Amino acid sequence: MNICFVNMPLEYYSPVSGGAISTITAELAAELLQIGHGVQIVTYTDSNPTYDMGAVIDLGPMPTLSKPLRAVDRLSRRLLRRPFVGYEQYRRRVRRALRALAPTPNVVVAFNDFAAPRIIRRALPDARTVTWLQNEPPAHRQRDLTDPDAVVAVSDYIRDRTIEAGVPASKVRTILNGVNLNTFHAEGRRQPDRPRVLLVGRLDPNKGFHVALTALAEARAAGCQFETTLAGARWWYGAEEPTPYEIELFKSVESLGGRYVGLVPRGEIADLFREHDLAFVLSLAQEPFGLVVLEAMASGCAVIASPRGGIPQAAGNGAILVDPDDSAAVFSATSRLLKGADELQEWRNRALVHAASASWRVRAESFLDLVESLGAA
Repeated sequence: MNICFVNMPLEYYSPVSGGAISTITAELAAELLQIGHGVQIVTYTDSNPTYDMGAVIDLGPMPTLSKPLRAVDRLSRRLLRRPFVGYEQYRRRVRRALRALAPTPNVVVAFNDFAAPRIIRRALPDARTVTWLQNEPPAHRQRDLTDPDAVVAVSDYIRDRTIEAGVPASKVRTILNGVNLNTFHAEGRRQPDRPRVLLVGRLDPNKGFHVALTALAEARAAGCQFETTLAGARWWYGAEEPTPYEIELFKSVESLGGRYVGLVPRGEIADLFREHDLAFVLSLAQEPFGLVVLEAMASGCAVIASPRGGIPQAAGNGAILVDPDDSAAVFSATSRLLKGADELQEWRNRALVHAASASWRVRAESFLDLVESLGAA
């Protein structure tokens, strides 16, 4: 079977300049190729290397819109409900690329884009179309929502939001994100003299870093000894000047004697996890899933996470879930793990067991089951 992934118009299929969607695509592609299927990736490219999983169909660089084209683009997004900036240029390039594909794909997957199935059908009328939602469904016309043959939701939380948006429940299936157990593992971990705590992700107030740092400060005052690392940047490419929120985070980390290491390249993040014993994922927002939860767990970290959105499904029974608005509960969970070596080790072991059941191979097989049910196999 031949499977084509159409990358989002805001993403490069690159381990350097790509984002979460490209990472997920690459992981699925690797598993599908190992199982024996053909995989094509239709994507914009830049000067950075692309992932080597799948045959890359190059759409060229993202177009730069002139001032008149920007005005037309704004109008088309308002009147035609185009989902992304520059979508008209993207749509034309994708349609040409799909018509030229050889071999012809049996199924075409587009992430977070309900407008894509119509483009796909006009180019490949016999292919099945799947919209894969890693985020809440965008605002589109009703016919857009019902157009794909199937909709994959990254969690039951996203599934419920999708059905509420108007997609028939019979069309929606939950397939959780997975974790690469060859990359994220606990082998070779060092045993530090004191626990090492990691906060990693985009430096956004919704990620709840300030909640974790407050609990850590209280734990230090209560006599807990530990080391702290903060890693991340405002956006994927970082930013020139820190925001007031970031400055406060840096001060909090410094007061704990910790370190801020900035944005860690994707290829180095697994080593960073293996250097730590406890990771926080205290999102204040309704996270669609929380891939960092699984990556931390597979690397041997105990995890304290919030019960928001799809995070509980990502965590399973392998993490401590605590309401980030309940500062006393966050402190209690934090101090228990930092004071009790046995309890910390117990949660690290539970994390490893849960992560072992969440490989990308399991997720790819769930996707193939869906494809078979659509008659595309």
